[in-house]
Amino acid sequence: MERRKSETAGWIEFGTITQVSFVVCSILLFAGLDAASATVITVSGSTSTDVQNAVNKASSGDTVFIPAGRYKYTEQIASSK
Repeated sequence: MERRKSETAGWIEFGTITQVSFVVCSILLFAGLDAASATVITVSGSTSTDVQNAVNKASSGDTVFIPAGRYKYTEQIASSK
């Protein structure tokens, strides 16, 4: 069956769809790698040493979660990340 030009206008060939899908999936995969590797680290205790250990364990992009409560620290918490 022969198609006239007006019937195929706007169609994309299957090979082009495959290529576009591959590029879009690749972009989404690489864009999500940083987000997927981020971790939430919960402080296990209530001392400044516990908080410092959690900060030391964290990588760039991670979140250090300190549970609700009242804390008073006289030491500084340091981070170079």
